[in-house]
Amino acid sequence: MERLGISKTFLLIMLLLILCLVLLYVYLVAPKQEELAGLQDDLNAKMARIQQLETQVASLSQNSMGNLAVLQKVRAQIPEEPYVELWLRDLRKLETISGLKFDSYAYNLDGDLEVLQREVSSLVSTIDFTTSVEGEYSQIYRLLEEIETEQRLMIIQNLNLEWPTELEIHRNQPDREMKASIALKTLYAPDLAHLFDRPLPTDYEAPGGHKNPFF
Repeated sequence: MERLGISKTFLLIMLLLILCLVLLYVYLVAPKQEELAGLQDDLNAKMARIQQLETQVASLSQNSMGNLAVLQKVRAQIPEEPYVELWLRDLRKLETISGLKFDSYAYNLDGDLEVLQREVSSLVSTIDFTTSVEGEYSQIYRLLEEIETEQRLMIIQNLNLEWPTELEIHRNQPDREMKASIALKTLYAPDLAHLFDRPLPTDYEAPGGHKNPFF
C-alpha cells in the first residue's frame, strides 16, 4: 500500500508538471508565437509595400526621363533664353553652307509672333532679324533650305526676291546675282527657364576672354 501511495503521489506530481507546462505554453509561449506570427505577417506586408513603392518609383523615374527627353527636344528648338551667341553662330554656319554673306546682323529682342493665338504668343518671344544677301539662285535656295532644317526653330516671316533685269542677262555668261531680303524670327520661351538648372552648353571656347565668339 505504501508503494502504491508513492506511485500515486509521483503520478500527481508529473500531472501537475505537465499542467504547468501546458499553462506555460498557453499563457506565455502561444501568445508570443501568435505575436511573432503577426509581426511576420506585418513584415511581409511591409516588404510587399516596399516592393510596390520601388516599382512605382522606377516607373516615375522612367516617366521623368521620358519627360526630360521630350523637354530637351523642345528646348533645342525653342530655348528658355535668347542665347544670342549661339544664334549668331547659327547665322555664321548658314553663311558658310550657302556661300552667302548677310549684309547686317542687326536684331531686335522681345518681339512676338502674331500668327500664334494670343494665349500662346504670350509665352513665346522672338529674335527679329532682317537682312539681305546677294548671290546666285542656287545659293539663296540652299540658304532657305538650311533655315527650314535648322535645329533651333527659325521662321521666315518675309522674303523678297529681286531678279536681274533682262538687260542684265546675257547669253553664254554665268548667272547674274539676285538679291533676297529676308525677315526671320527665332523663338525663345522665358517661361521655361525654371525647368532648367543650367544654361545650354556651348561647343566653343571664348576667345581672348570674350563671351561672344564673333566679336
